[in-house]
Amino acid sequence: MATPKDVPTGATAGQYTKSPDGTYYTINYSSNKPSPGTYWVQAPDGWGPGSGNKEIKWSSASPESVGAGPMGLKTFDPVKRPVATWRYPMPGEKSGGMTEDSDYVLFQFYDYAPPFGPGRTTDGGGGYDYNQAKEYRPATNYKATMLYMPEDISTGFKANWDGKSMSNLATGAIRAAGADGLGNKTLAGITAINNLVDKGGALAGAAAIKAATSKLAGDSLSYDDIFGGISGAILNPNTELLFGGVQLRNFQLNFKLFPRHSEESTEINNIITQFKKAMLPTTDPGEVFGFDNKGIKLGFIGVPKLVKVSFMKGGGENDRLPRYKMCAITSVDVNYTPDGTYATYLDGQPVAVGLSLNFQETKICFAEDIGNSVR
Repeated sequence: MATPKDVPTGATAGQYTKSPDGTYYTINYSSNKPSPGTYWVQAPDGWGPGSGNKEIKWSSASPESVGAGPMGLKTFDPVKRPVATWRYPMPGEKSGGMTEDSDYVLFQFYDYAPPFGPGRTTDGGGGYDYNQAKEYRPATNYKATMLYMPEDISTGFKANWDGKSMSNLATGAIRAAGADGLGNKTLAGITAINNLVDKGGALAGAAAIKAATSKLAGDSLSYDDIFGGISGAILNPNTELLFGGVQLRNFQLNFKLFPRHSEESTEINNIITQFKKAMLPTTDPGEVFGFDNKGIKLGFIGVPKLVKVSFMKGGGENDRLPRYKMCAITSVDVNYTPDGTYATYLDGQPVAVGLSLNFQETKICFAEDIGNSVR
């Protein structure tokens, strides 16, 4: 590993750099007070200050905050209860409202951050934080919302694995490309060609039958139809199960809101209105490619808000329940007759309102996220 260079003049804690051998370094003066000229090093056995060829293990660090390469996965800051919120049920222990120790779901609204926009943060090696954990700005005129814990809290991860069939020629070519060293690649390539030659007679015969039946009778026969019908064999499909990525997580939360007095009725209506507004686009798109004029406003619309959904216990997150990355609201369904009967108070407020919210994470999850950005 290359020896870390001195800290550049004016450098501050949290900045990153990349050495010629590809090792990432970050400056951090928080723990053990390393002297100027020292970098915290991402070492095989832990995180520690590097000085010359010496590395000291650092167990009190948070590796997630550094980023592990060109695509880092920074962790979202721990969520705390905000001061100004909409909430249901409204506070009041005697009336059954939320108390300081209640469990609840917290919704915080943010402006959309374009994943490839000019404001993307990078480290010294040109990498970027895929999660965009520090790049979202709180949405203006949107208040955090607290709702009681619903009865349908769950999470799940889904991976895509697909069986892929390959011809013998393709299999031989891939096997040759994956061989170690030029000599082994050449040998594997020659073997693949020889195998193809060995099968050449059977393939040529089947091709002739296929062409003749298609031309004379209009039949469409596959090679497997011909080999199976004549010899009781088919071509080896060379099927392998290959990983095809993971799906973005989706989840739904359902609530039933009963206004118990006029103030709570107003609160419920404000909460529902805010969710409707947050999931819909705006008529003002802001700047597009640096331009902000009448033509831009006529030709474009703004992206809806995003939301951070957190399951809370008192003033902090409940670390036993799911944790999600930033989410988009995919649907807001409001049922003003959730009990199947139309009923209102004297002022027209329904006696109960059903609120169903559907969300989708804006980023896929990685194994390194588990326990940090997601649960």
